[in-house]
Amino acid sequence: MRVTRRRGFHLPSSAHGRLVLIVEDHPETRQMYGDYLRSAGLRVHDAADGRTGVEQAAQVRPDVILMDLAMPGLTGWEATRHIRRDPVLARVPVIAITAYGGVGFEFLAAEAGCDRLLTKPCRPLRVLREIEDILSARKKEA
Repeated sequence: MRVTRRRGFHLPSSAHGRLVLIVEDHPETRQMYGDYLRSAGLRVHDAADGRTGVEQAAQVRPDVILMDLAMPGLTGWEATRHIRRDPVLARVPVIAITAYGGVGFEFLAAEAGCDRLLTKPCRPLRVLREIEDILSARKKEA
């Protein structure tokens, strides 16, 4: 198996070229995660709000979605529920990312349809590891 080295992390070649949709309302955060994931060999699309995120997901059919939960307009919670109701997108893994943590947030994220929950601040390497882990788990299920 060919791997890519990225600051101590080995991305399996099976994850190369996989498409990640980043739905995040803060442009700097979107850019930071996008740059890092691209440098690791992933393809990236992004959206600045939940409504655009749902539209982009339907258009590009990502392999995984990184979803901020606290966004104005259509929140990440609501956007994830929309994605889960779409038969084409229903099985796309959603990794929620939020600055709000605490008791019950994992349950609420799971209830909305998120597969994982990360709490900000979250280093890009941690995000990359979660993406690789969830893609590997999905590959084993198939």
